[in-house]
Amino acid sequence: MTPTPRWHRAAEWAFLAALIGFGFLLAFRPNWDIDIFWHIATGQWIVTHGRLPNTDIFTYTDPERPWSSFQWLYQVLSYEMDSRTSFVWIRILHAGLFVATFVAWVPILRRVVPGRTVAAALVMLGVALSLDRLRVRPEAFNFLFLAAAMPWLLGLRDRVGGARGYDVAAVAVLSALWASIHAGGAVLLPLALGAVAAGRFVDWLASGRTLATRKALGFPLILGAVSTLVMLPMPGFVQGLLSARSMVQVSAALIPEWQPPVAYLFADVTGPLTPHHLVCGALPYLVLLLAGLAAIGLALRLLRRQAPAGDVGLLALAILMAVLATRTARFIYLDLLALAALAGHYRERLGPWTRRPLVRWSMVAVALLLAWFSYDQSVRRERHGLTAAVTSMAFDQQPGTFPEQATQVMATMGLKGRIFHLSAWGGYLLHRLYPDCRVFSDGRGNFSVRERDLMVLAHRPWERAEHLEALHAEFPFDIVLFPPPMFPLKDWDATRWVRIYAGPDAEAFLRRSPENQRNLERAAAYWRLMGLRFEDIDEMQVVHRRMTAAVALSEPATAGALAEADALTRAPESARQATGWFRGGVIRFEAGLWEGAAWRLDRALSLGMRHDTAALYLVWALTLQGNPEAARQAFARHFMDPRVLAAKDRGPLNAAARRILALLADRLSVAAPQWAPDP
Repeated sequence: MTPTPRWHRAAEWAFLAALIGFGFLLAFRPNWDIDIFWHIATGQWIVTHGRLPNTDIFTYTDPERPWSSFQWLYQVLSYEMDSRTSFVWIRILHAGLFVATFVAWVPILRRVVPGRTVAAALVMLGVALSLDRLRVRPEAFNFLFLAAAMPWLLGLRDRVGGARGYDVAAVAVLSALWASIHAGGAVLLPLALGAVAAGRFVDWLASGRTLATRKALGFPLILGAVSTLVMLPMPGFVQGLLSARSMVQVSAALIPEWQPPVAYLFADVTGPLTPHHLVCGALPYLVLLLAGLAAIGLALRLLRRQAPAGDVGLLALAILMAVLATRTARFIYLDLLALAALAGHYRERLGPWTRRPLVRWSMVAVALLLAWFSYDQSVRRERHGLTAAVTSMAFDQQPGTFPEQATQVMATMGLKGRIFHLSAWGGYLLHRLYPDCRVFSDGRGNFSVRERDLMVLAHRPWERAEHLEALHAEFPFDIVLFPPPMFPLKDWDATRWVRIYAGPDAEAFLRRSPENQRNLERAAAYWRLMGLRFEDIDEMQVVHRRMTAAVALSEPATAGALAEADALTRAPESARQATGWFRGGVIRFEAGLWEGAAWRLDRALSLGMRHDTAALYLVWALTLQGNPEAARQAFARHFMDPRVLAAKDRGPLNAAARRILALLADRLSVAAPQWAPDP
């Protein structure tokens, strides 16, 4: 046996070191996924009650709806880490699990795939396919456990023989842990072992039922049976899988990761097409094609009564993994196992080919290219460069993803009750406000078809007021929390809604009803404690709006923009003056000072130019001031006067602005302008 050159070993160690650093850079980033929060809340409930829940403990729509968790051990672990240490350690744990998985792939694939460079390219392909799964979720354990199972699945353990008792015990322990941490992922182990056994059964039949093929068949059969028998009695395993299946059937259409991989190729799903998207969107179907061609080749050999070439169990495993990878985008990383199994099946044929220098250097180029695709997507595009990516590691949550300030205020107020909210915030709200508050949805997808449909409608800003009423009629709630503005016209029915918080992250409203009186009192008490003076809830809304505006205008960036706008109003040219008055009016309008905005916008328009955007803001400000007659006059003057309309428009309205103008026209009972179609 020729000894391995020293530079080869040095290259392998350098690759491992680079893989660890690169994997950590990709995996250790601020959390943006909502699932971890309801997992932590579930863990708290389990620790508090000493048992697993069997009904929906979080959502308010149907507390008696059956629900069982199949990730109880992960949830308890996450809760204990969060309560005893800090969230950063949860992030470190998950990043470490992913990095450990990437490192574990190296020696495993090195033993299965002929050629070090081919194995390295496959590892980097696995990293690229895993990029969207690098989240703070129990799925991190799926990656590590699957890597731990790969020696059994890829025939490495039964090839070397050895202690069968050790293999059985190890699979039993792995199955028990996996079923308790993520039963949905654990099912993959007996399924994969079953596929290997099915393939070897075909080999046993086709090869004359020899002793060797019988022993090869027995190994995955025994391990698959052990895995199944250990998993079935695990707490929450069967019932949790049934609950998850029913939830996925209702919610899958709303969750991008449940779409097939081809969705990566469509900009309306994942954004502009990138090299990473191209790999993730196309590769699963290519791998399925390769597995299908291999299956056809096997079938032709069997028809000619020839013995199968290679381990048929690996071919069956490759087919199963390739099929799963094309079913949903969250499973595309299984193509790594599919390709490894195909390489193992054809190892004898691939060996001479992979030893060619051209192939070796091509694989090095492929590995580097895949690494660049991952870096380009995760670091350059999603985190705006290496410096920003490293800086962002200090944040537990992705800035702007969750309503952190709003929930802090709501918790300080002591609000209690039912929250309807942006669907992507439900888990976070549980983490901060449960058990005082329950949510409409939290990331589990645990809702009925009717609830899902009403939720989708209420997420449409232009019709939100109308759909919130329909939703409240069927599933009453006390608190509403959405990104600003919750109501596009920045106006709402004060007899039904009271805004209690307005910030850059969210707007919070209370339903004005007798049963919600205590929350209204809590909110009023909070704002009085913060120094606001008002007699009743109606006056609180006005005072709160002015306070929020003052805070917004005092921000350094906003104050600077105001100063620039005021300077322009003193310019000698009328066009620059108009620009200054316009900018100053819009800044004040967006902050919530309708009174200060209206006369500045009117001043800008009085300088003799047509500016539909300024006119829109003027009509809008007058309407919000409660001066509908002045708003109608401004509407007629700027949107109906032929002399104005004949002039060149220096501020044409976009589609959203036209929508707002139409809503204002309806509110003012005037005819909305007819717009020509956009070119």
